[in-house]
Amino acid sequence: MKEINSDAILPDNIAYYIEGDETAAKRLIVKLNVNDRKTATASDIEFRKICAKLLKLIAENISSEQKDEILQSDVIDKEAGGRRICLQKTILLILIMGTPV
Repeated sequence: MKEINSDAILPDNIAYYIEGDETAAKRLIVKLNVNDRKTATASDIEFRKICAKLLKLIAENISSEQKDEILQSDVIDKEAGGRRICLQKTILLILIMGTPV
């Protein structure tokens, strides 16, 4: 887990989950957890920068156009650079005492 705005009481963070075995990772899930609406945009920018680096590492043959399409989408499921890339943006709104967090 990587904290993004570590000044906050409950900072935004990027978490990752890997599925596979000792020889290969079969699936990588990268999640952005936003805990403060005021930092959501900055955290999203940082998240997309990290995802761009990961895309370059796992799909060396990916074109700049494909990378940009993937990073600018909220939902995608396609082949790129010899890999299957799936992206789904989900926004969860949590209410505490009737006030959105």
